[in-house]
Amino acid sequence: MYFYYKFGSTMKCLIFLLFLYIGDILSATLNDLNLPPEHIPYLFNQFPDLANACKESINCPYKSLTNSKVCWGYENNCPPNSSYHVRPKCPGDHRGWVKTKQAQIDTFYTQADFGYVKEQIQDLMVMCEATYPYDSSLECSKYL
Repeated sequence: MYFYYKFGSTMKCLIFLLFLYIGDILSATLNDLNLPPEHIPYLFNQFPDLANACKESINCPYKSLTNSKVCWGYENNCPPNSSYHVRPKCPGDHRGWVKTKQAQIDTFYTQADFGYVKEQIQDLMVMCEATYPYDSSLECSKYL
């Protein structure tokens, strides 16, 4: 009790300063992001803690983007209608490689777009596992 009485106001002051400091770090981090503004919703969906921190911050310039449920397309729980909105335009005939126009677009997705990234992530294998938490590990695609 003596400790709290003697240092109580000092501790409260330190805790207050710590929260101010953390708020400044969050603000600086979000303001210093080197991303186009249209990519911020994808970042927030991938990192919900960052989105929540933005919602709670008085200085976050991206509050209106924190509730958007968009994804890039490589995530396991990413429906096609919520994935990145750029769709390939495949003019001309689709015959030769695929049977339909949709198959042509799907082939593009799996060979040259985020579908390729998704397959690479799914094919990762642990080569060396960390012995301790936060220790090094090595994961490789089976193609390497």
